[in-house]
Order: sequence, then C-alpha cells, then structure tokens
Amino acid sequence: MAAKVFLALFAIATIARAGVPRADSDPLQYVTVWSDRNGTYVARIALDGTPIDRAALLVARKSYAPVIAFDGNEHLIVYVGEHQTVVGRFFKSDGTFDGEPFRIGKGEIYIAGVKVAWLSDEYLVAWEGTQCGAALVKRDRSTKVLPLFDDRETIFRDIAVGGRLIAYATYDEVFTVRTALISGDEVAAHSVVATPAGASVVALAAAPAPWGFLLTWTELRGDPTRWTPHAARLDKRGAPIGTPFVFPATVDSQDPAISPYLDGEKAHVIVRASGLLEDAIITESGIEARHSLATLPADRHANDVTPLPRRGGPLAVAYDFWESDGTVTTLRVFQ
Repeated sequence: MAAKVFLALFAIATIARAGVPRADSDPLQYVTVWSDRNGTYVARIALDGTPIDRAALLVARKSYAPVIAFDGNEHLIVYVGEHQTVVGRFFKSDGTFDGEPFRIGKGEIYIAGVKVAWLSDEYLVAWEGTQCGAALVKRDRSTKVLPLFDDRETIFRDIAVGGRLIAYATYDEVFTVRTALISGDEVAAHSVVATPAGASVVALAAAPAPWGFLLTWTELRGDPTRWTPHAARLDKRGAPIGTPFVFPATVDSQDPAISPYLDGEKAHVIVRASGLLEDAIITESGIEARHSLATLPADRHANDVTPLPRRGGPLAVAYDFWESDGTVTTLRVFQ
C-alpha cells in the first residue's frame, strides 16, 4: 500500500488556547477545522491535495476545541463557545455555512474537549471536562441532552464516541476506562472496560466493529516519554470481550498513538510509534494482520493520528506534529 499524497495542510501558531486541527472528508474533498486565540476556522482540501479555499473561513470567534463529522449531506462542526457552551454549526461541501451557530449543551466550570459522530439519522455529541455530557442532534438542529452522568464527584479525564458508544475515563486514585451505550434517546447500559493500576489513560478513541465496538487508548507508566497503545473489543452493549491487549512492537515506544476505524466488514487500527505508521486488522480474537504504511520523522513529537472515513475511497490518515513555530497537520493518502 503506497502513499499517494503527502502534504502539510496547515501550520497553526502555537499560542494561547490553540487547538489541534481535526480533519474529516466527504466524497469531494477533505475538510479540516482548528482553533486559535482568534476563534475557530474551517478550510477544504481537494482529494489531490490542492487547497480549495484561498483563506480559512471563520466559524466562530471566542471558541476552541472544534471537531467535525459528515452526515452524507453536510458537515457538522462542533466546538466550545462562550460561557462553556457546546455549539454546532453546519457547513456545506460548497464551502458555505448552512445557518448560524446553535447551542447543543452546557458544561460546568470548564469543558476540555468535544467529540461528534454521525449515527445514520442523527449526531451524537459528547463533551468532557469538569463534568461529562452528551446530546443527540438532528439535521433540523433539534437537540436532546442525555442524562449521562449524575455523579458530580467523579473526575472525568477523556471521552470518545464511536457509533452509539460513548467511552470515557474517570479518575479516583486510579484511572478507569468505562463505556455508556446509547439506545434510542436513552442511556441503555454502562460498562467498565479496564482499570489499569498505576497508569494514566489518555487519547480514547472508538469505532463500530462487526462484533460491536473497538476501543483504543494509550497508557503511561512511570517515564513520561513512554506510552503504550491498548485496544479492547466490546460487544454490542459496550461490555468488554476478553481482556484489552497491547501492540507488542510498540510497547514503551516514544509518543505512540492509536485510533480505530471500520472498513467495510473489518475493524482496523492505525498505530504510530517510533517513527512508523502501520495499519492492523482486528478480529474478535485479537490482531489478524499488520501492514507497514510509512516511515515518519522519529525526532518530532506527534500529537495524534486519525484515520478519515473512507467513503469508498482510499485510506487517508491525518496526524499532527508540534514544531517550534506551531502545529503542522499532515494528511497522507494510501492506495
């Protein structure tokens, strides 16, 4: 599987409250969103890597932590606005906005980040910070906030959405990875996936899988430069199947990242570790196959790795590097 396109999408100044860019795709192009101290922005990139927009488009001022998802017709950009509100705005494939921003939910004290996923007939939005919350959003902008958590004493550290699954990490002397399954417009089930004693948990990511869901995260034990990627298979109610597993070649590698995606009837993960980018097929019994995709600069700190929805096209992976003059998002497309 050879790389077809390699390009740096944007360089974002490293300034107060600057956010890591997030990318998505539709059948015509790639779309990326990011924030800096002036607000949240969106821009489009053609499938051949050519920038479509001469200048980034302003989504909203006084905002941060944007994410984006595509519903087959339009993109929904979700971000944190003024007064710790979760806000959405629809963006068309032709580069125009469909209406004004609208409120989705409200956080308490501080919102650290938001996640969004399209569920075939509505969006699932979740946010985390001082407390976690979630809401279902229709194309007509009608919103239903879900009674997700009632415990105000719990410290929430990370959150992810994949299909109708919300995964989140809590901290009470130890980290615990948990899930909440959304059925209709209600929370149907809660499950505990893992309690890694003596380790910090970050970078949760989730995706649907043939057997239910695939959940990934990274753990830190001791040395702050050594992280270990983990994956867990979950059934259709969000409960774990077997025990979580690690990727042997990435154990204790510097700055690894891992993220799942569904390609047809097969579940995959993209793993970046020690300067390598690889794709692995996951089954209910574990790792079926691993394929090397590319060699990356091993001397630059990478933040994240995100497989973009394939939508019948080639695999595209976005990842971010912190550099002295800002954040650079790189998109790589594989045939």
